[in-house]
Amino acid sequence: RRQQQRLRIPAVSGERRCSVPMAGCRLTALLVCLVVLTGRSQGFTVEPAQSDLYVRIGEDAEFTVRPSGAIGGGNWEFKGKTPVQWIGTDSSILPEYSSRVNLNFTSGSLVLRSVNELDNGDYRATLTTVGGSQASATITLQALELVGNVSLRSNISELVEHRDSVLLTCSSQGTQLKREWLFNNQPIQQNDRITISGDTLLIAPVNRADTGMYKCIVSNGLNNGSDEMSLVVFYGPDNMKITPQSPVTITNGKDLKLTCSAQSLPSPEYEWFNGTEGPFRGPEFTISSVSKEHSGNYTCHVNNARTGRDISLTVVTEVIEQPSGLGAGAIAGIVIAVIVGAAVIGGGTAYATRKQMTRSIKSGTPSRDHKMLSRGNTARRSLPRERNRAGR
Repeated sequence: RRQQQRLRIPAVSGERRCSVPMAGCRLTALLVCLVVLTGRSQGFTVEPAQSDLYVRIGEDAEFTVRPSGAIGGGNWEFKGKTPVQWIGTDSSILPEYSSRVNLNFTSGSLVLRSVNELDNGDYRATLTTVGGSQASATITLQALELVGNVSLRSNISELVEHRDSVLLTCSSQGTQLKREWLFNNQPIQQNDRITISGDTLLIAPVNRADTGMYKCIVSNGLNNGSDEMSLVVFYGPDNMKITPQSPVTITNGKDLKLTCSAQSLPSPEYEWFNGTEGPFRGPEFTISSVSKEHSGNYTCHVNNARTGRDISLTVVTEVIEQPSGLGAGAIAGIVIAVIVGAAVIGGGTAYATRKQMTRSIKSGTPSRDHKMLSRGNTARRSLPRERNRAGR
């Protein structure tokens, strides 16, 4: 018989030796012998390049690890199996992985070709130094399809506050790992009205604050996609008021203007009623130069056709007479009359004076007023004397 060859491993620090038959020997036994050589890691570590590995289905997954020192062997474990193990450059690979695995003996990194969803899970690499120190690292594989055709839809087109609920559904193609919901670009938080479950978001019931833009983002580590839509919540009318507020007191002869307003979406219809008169349409109601008969109740009726709701408010108006005493208009009239009267009197006095002076000149006897005027005007004073001489 041919003598069985044996693999001899030199002793470390002159302590232990280990040998197993070379023919048909199992690499597991070799690794056990390697580990027995020492009991301490002596600071040896293994770090994964990334703890989560996202790979598109059909592509290759690269499990990269970085040992802190030179390695003599190791193994990779997945779901209770050991797809690959090695010592030096000798390796043992399970049959189902034989055509899919590419091993780097120097670093212990592994490439798994053409991955699919069955390959998803945790892969644990255990590396051993020549001196027998061990360290491990775990990488989680996610084989995914790209996200595409993200669509956000609502189950109802028109929403009325406090009456309706809405269900938003975010659908997509590919592998979905994460969904994010945004309202006006801010993350949506669940509360007693808002429930997020899987690919749906429920708001029950809606209110006016829910009006805005909704966005759904779907991602899976490889890529992401999104879609958005707007929701409009109809409300009102409510918070109604009339200005000026009731009661309204107005003086006879002045203009009356009443303005009605209410919060509503869409804008409501306004109608005014005065007893049996009306409707007068529009938010404003005006009466020019009111009189006593305009005293009474004025009612504003507001209606929102979309919500089917309406509301009314009444204001009491009283028209009073002009207060006693002279008003501003009367005082102005009196002032004008005094000015006109003074002008007339002044004009009459001047005319009478000129007439008296004319008579004095003709008779040759200057009047008192003429004398006063003549003191300041020599030409006027000598004129009567020349005329008297000519007449003698």
